[in-house]
Amino acid sequence: MREFRRIITPRTELILLMPEDLKWVHENMTETEARGFLGMEDEALWERQKRRYTEGYTAFNYSALLFAIYSPTEKRTIGAIGFHNWQTEHNRAELGYGMNREEDKNKGYMSEALTPVLAFGFQDLNLHRIEALISPDNLPSRRLVEKAGFKEEGFVKEHYLRNGVYYSSILYAQLQEEWKELQKK
Repeated sequence: MREFRRIITPRTELILLMPEDLKWVHENMTETEARGFLGMEDEALWERQKRRYTEGYTAFNYSALLFAIYSPTEKRTIGAIGFHNWQTEHNRAELGYGMNREEDKNKGYMSEALTPVLAFGFQDLNLHRIEALISPDNLPSRRLVEKAGFKEEGFVKEHYLRNGVYYSSILYAQLQEEWKELQKK
């Protein structure tokens, strides 16, 4: 089995999956093993993951990385958090995250994962800016990033297409220097 870089939090292990790691998962695990490892119980989510693998995780000036949120207590991957739309030339990325099951939401897992993932982004990746685009109706997600020090910057109209419908988002962002100031407190 391949060794993956891990960040240990009080209740979880964050398993870093760079594009080459995700490629390895798809090429060396059975579908059942890969879906279990990535926590992709939902068929549509798995199909999207396979499409990303087939079409490529990176392109000129863009990349992505993912942390699988593994619960040793539950003995399963309970969610994911990471950076997509990572513009390597501009040192900025968009934060994305989600829990796999409703029963795992509102238990503080994502708050626990967000802190070391932001540190990884600003310190290890040397990101200058991290953004989060969040549905105006997703109050828990908005509170999550606000609690982490993100500032609301604006409203982005109909930029997100899902199932044939365009959705709007609120743009939040945090700069590396703002994050560093928060770490001093």
